[in-house]
Order: sequence, then structure tokens, then C-alpha cells
Amino acid sequence: MQDTTERQHLKQATDSIANKFLDSINCYHDCEYEAEIKKLVRDVEDINRKISLMDTAFLRDDLSAPDYPGHRSFHLERRESDKIISEYKISGTKVIIAIVVTFMLGLIASGFVTKIASSIG
Repeated sequence: MQDTTERQHLKQATDSIANKFLDSINCYHDCEYEAEIKKLVRDVEDINRKISLMDTAFLRDDLSAPDYPGHRSFHLERRESDKIISEYKISGTKVIIAIVVTFMLGLIASGFVTKIASSIG
């Protein structure tokens, strides 16, 4: 919630600065800094667009504001579940390898027993 308020405050401040620049441009078209001021206004507008675009990546909370803490907690929970799944995959792979090795050793042992039995008999 605090993050949303800070972003809204930042947007209002940058809009205010942009409007002041636009007012100064409109009043002083012959100003030697007109090009720089226009570039700064474009940069501020670009930053505001990027902030708005970033906000679309977040789910909305009950106040219809971007849910930054919820987004973070989702990723933390996701990391934990990914660790657990990875551990299950590793332990499952170990079990499968043990079964295959045991089967192969059983085949080799039965082959030796058959060979010894045929050489004796």
C-alpha cells in the first residue's frame, strides 16, 4: 500500500514538473534551453509510461492498486515450492538409478551363475 502511494506521489510530482516545463516553454519559445526542456519533458513522460507499464505486471489488491507485496510473496512461495519439487525429482531419479543398477547387477549375477553352472556340468 505504501509503495502504491509513493508511486502515485512520484507520478504527481513528475507530472507537476512536466507541466511547469511546458508552461515555461509556452511562455518562452525563444529560450535558449527550449530543446533541453522539451527533451526533459519527453524523458519524464517516458518514465511515467514505463511506470504505468510495469504496474500492469502486478495483480490488483482489494483497492484496485498494484499488489506489490502480494507479488513478492507469490515469488517467494514459488521459490520454496520449486525447491521442494526439485528435491523430489532428485530423490526420484536416485531411486530409478538404484533400481536400474540393481536390475543390471542381477542380470550380470545370473549370467555368472549360468556360466559357472554350464562349465561345471
